[in-house]
Amino acid sequence: MSAYGFPMWSRAGREILQSFAAQPTPLAEFAALAASGSPCPTAHLYAQPRDDSYLSTQQAFAAEHDWFHVHRLSANSHFPCLEVPAESAAAISNFLAGVE
Repeated sequence: MSAYGFPMWSRAGREILQSFAAQPTPLAEFAALAASGSPCPTAHLYAQPRDDSYLSTQQAFAAEHDWFHVHRLSANSHFPCLEVPAESAAAISNFLAGVE
């Protein structure tokens, strides 16, 4: 990732900004996709932000949508799969065990 210069990172920022303008939250996008047909089982595994209100919003969404699952990992970075690989793998295995 560090091999890419400013033009690529700038483009990434613009694309992310355009995506959020079109659909302000990923949860809204998930709900829209689910409403258009058969919902896809979705697991949101994350470590950041650590703010409990972020997790509670995700949990409330999960309570309303049985196809959505959330798990906050005990990592400190945006790369929990590298920081806590065993916990990440267990969360994925637990999710997949519940997928029909």
